[in-house]
Amino acid sequence: MKELDYEFFEQYKKLDKLCQDMYSSREGLSYYIKRMKDNGYLGVKIINGWLDKYYRLKHLRYVRNRIAHDNYSYDFSKVEDLDDVINFYERILRQEDPLCLLNNFNEKNKKSSKNLYRSGVKANRVNKIIGKLPIFFKIISVFLVIFYVILISYILLHH
Repeated sequence: MKELDYEFFEQYKKLDKLCQDMYSSREGLSYYIKRMKDNGYLGVKIINGWLDKYYRLKHLRYVRNRIAHDNYSYDFSKVEDLDDVINFYERILRQEDPLCLLNNFNEKNKKSSKNLYRSGVKANRVNKIIGKLPIFFKIISVFLVIFYVILISYILLHH
């Protein structure tokens, strides 16, 4: 293994261990990548460079796997790969990584929506009530509304 590959591999293990500890998952960085994939729809809309970071992490994992499983004598990693692993580790520690930023955004939205509700902007109460009912009651309520519309129409037409 070349010196650059060795240094990359050691830094990757450090990053992987941090992810394992953060998420209580033995998968480490692979779990982080999976969570980015699962949250990709919102992440792409909210976090600048989400896809670039996602694909870069996948590339770093690929380089790590090549170093770990291939026995060739040439370099797999580049200086940029080593820099990216170190920088991503530091971003996680500073809570500036994509998943942390997305989580912070979601927390702010929860608080702001609660504040809007408290300040007088209220959601449609009917939708809130209907949303909590089982499907059986929803169907019955639709039939009752239709029945009352027909009944009122009949009464108005015949009087």
